[in-house]
Amino acid sequence: MNLVVRNIFILLFAFIGADRINLLSTNFEYFNLTPFILISFFYIILLLVFFINDLNFNWLFKNDISFSFFLLMIIFILLSVLVSEDYLYSIKRVLFLFFIFTTFILSFSYFSKSEINYLIYKGSILGSFLFLIFNLSMIYLWLNFLEYENIYIDLIPNKISYYIPRLGGYSLDVNRGGVVLFFYTFFLLNYKKTFISKLFIALNIITIFFTFSRTVYILVFFSLIYYLFVLTSKKKAFKILKYLFTAIIIVFLSLFYLDNIRLIELDSLLEERLNIDWELSRQTSSGIHLRLIYEGIQTALGDIKLLLLGNGFGTSFLLIKGYYWSGTKYANYHSMYITILVECGIFAFISSFFYTFIIPVLNKYKNVYLPLLFGLFFYNIFYQLILEPIYWFIVFIYYYENYQVILDET
Repeated sequence: MNLVVRNIFILLFAFIGADRINLLSTNFEYFNLTPFILISFFYIILLLVFFINDLNFNWLFKNDISFSFFLLMIIFILLSVLVSEDYLYSIKRVLFLFFIFTTFILSFSYFSKSEINYLIYKGSILGSFLFLIFNLSMIYLWLNFLEYENIYIDLIPNKISYYIPRLGGYSLDVNRGGVVLFFYTFFLLNYKKTFISKLFIALNIITIFFTFSRTVYILVFFSLIYYLFVLTSKKKAFKILKYLFTAIIIVFLSLFYLDNIRLIELDSLLEERLNIDWELSRQTSSGIHLRLIYEGIQTALGDIKLLLLGNGFGTSFLLIKGYYWSGTKYANYHSMYITILVECGIFAFISSFFYTFIIPVLNKYKNVYLPLLFGLFFYNIFYQLILEPIYWFIVFIYYYENYQVILDET
């Protein structure tokens, strides 16, 4: 039975961001049944029914300070539901958040350190392979001007400059897909090296560049800065930089070649990605991001009830006006911190900020996942991952790993 649980976890982790797959089909407009949700549902039941006596939650409760902030965050998120402008929607979002919490808290409470590392390794290899298959499929369709219609799998790529595909693998949003792929790559770099892991490290690094996601580049940059200059040895840092510079050269040579054969327009691509609009306009991607952050702060500070308790978890779409996606459930402030502030209030913001960033940075025990949390802090200024499984997986594995370090010391 343990073998079944291990294999389910590998699948669960390999499909952690695969929302291009909707097992209910696109006919169900209001619910996307991803492989992660379906697999996690049976996985939770299996653990609670057959292995409940084998669960050890010490890693979660051991640090009183961190657990207190985690608990406070949950309490203030729940309080925001009570004052929500849309109770039903807030309840649905909170239930999904707790579903993610349950999946990973049970995982780290069941597996040993050696087991979880081995399973993440297997899941990262399989997940990287799935990314590659999806990206190759989308590139093939794009090169041959083909359209692929399927109610269960979306193979229409995100595009930049209205034409150039962005490689987000099995994730509909390349910003999210880039985070998943970066974690796979980061883990493989720090686990035992095999031919297959080295191959996927190289392919993944190249693919991350082809997401053309500035927020993913921010994540990679700050994570590597912390990792290379704080945690790792000079020898290992040199190896990682060698991988990185090789990938950069391959990416730029590929872009110049594609531009030379007129398959892409490199000038328009660089102009769109490198042009930063500081005027808070509604006309450019960067301008919209900065304007939303500004509007979110103004909204929170302009209403004492909203500042204290929020507008309701998941309901920022009701407050955002004047954008083409305003009023849709996908509308948010494109910043996790601002979204939490507006939706759940200042106390939820403070507690989540301490749990996911301040406590890990100030903790005397450092582990290999701290650079990811450091990079995600900057990433979440311009994007939001509060309902993304990969984000909470990284947060929880940091605390789990720290607990293991303390156990080893004592």
